[in-house]
Amino acid sequence: MTKIPKILLLLILLIPLLACGLLPIGRENPEQIPRKEIDIAADQGWQDTGIAFLSGEQVLIEYISGQVQDLDTKIIDGTGSDYICGHAGCCEPMPNARRSALIGKIGSIDDGIFFVGNGIDLPVETSGTLFLRINDCNSGLEDNSGQFQVQITRK
Repeated sequence: MTKIPKILLLLILLIPLLACGLLPIGRENPEQIPRKEIDIAADQGWQDTGIAFLSGEQVLIEYISGQVQDLDTKIIDGTGSDYICGHAGCCEPMPNARRSALIGKIGSIDDGIFFVGNGIDLPVETSGTLFLRINDCNSGLEDNSGQFQVQITRK
């Protein structure tokens, strides 16, 4: 009877597992990340966190540190400035929320935008990737500076 070398046997067993993604070597699977810290820049629009959620999951998003500058206004945390535009013609993604506050959305649909501020414990209603930004007009981002450090936890 012919003996199969141990290394060949090992390869025969591992190759199908690697091909099916059951052994995620060398790559990060966003579905399995329990906690991640990221920086959200004040001078950029929607920023992809790289974390995908499924409907029915729970996510905790928390401001950790950092500050941003919106022209002459210094914003010391995720709650934003005292200014709220508040009418339909406003250019902010969330016109009824404070300017320069931390906001988010899951997926690409803009009608699912939510206020994060210094933190939110959110049930995920629509599957998709989490995006974050500050609540400022796209045309007003160029005069912003700084960043917020945010922790995202899958619960």
